[in-house]
Amino acid sequence: APFAIIALVVLTGLAAVCNLKAIPGLTVFAVAFWGVLISDNSTRDFQAAIEGMTGAVRGGAVRRYFRQLLATIVLGLLFTGVIIFRLSFVTPLFALALLVGIISVAALANSLGKLTNTPKTFMSLYLFTVYISTQADKAVMLDIFGFNQVTTLANVMMQSEIALTAIVLGYIY
Repeated sequence: APFAIIALVVLTGLAAVCNLKAIPGLTVFAVAFWGVLISDNSTRDFQAAIEGMTGAVRGGAVRRYFRQLLATIVLGLLFTGVIIFRLSFVTPLFALALLVGIISVAALANSLGKLTNTPKTFMSLYLFTVYISTQADKAVMLDIFGFNQVTTLANVMMQSEIALTAIVLGYIY
């Protein structure tokens, strides 16, 4: 998606120069755009009817799953890396929440994509969750990325468990 390159440059530039009070709002845009961008990453091979061909290469379907997972995580870090870096000096808990949230949501995107063979399952749940979390800004459980600044260490640990569970389910499937 060529527009993603422009969005990446703009979001990274804004994250580098904006005031720290504007970082949570910028994080919402970064993770929302990233979530839409990764929604079909794990289903593209199936939709293009080349899943058998990509499964025949060295490592097969297991390596393909982990490559897609790593690609979604790296893409998330590209969009939020500067934000995580800046937050790590001021509020390390929120930086950790954003990092774990990226990993957790990437794992869910890949796992749901593999289980359902459609990006719609992840996309509908993700956009609904992001919308609700921006509206219910005091709900700790919904502060997946830490942009509401109400997350706790227990919530970060729960997101870590969700990520691990999603990775294992996708691997087993």
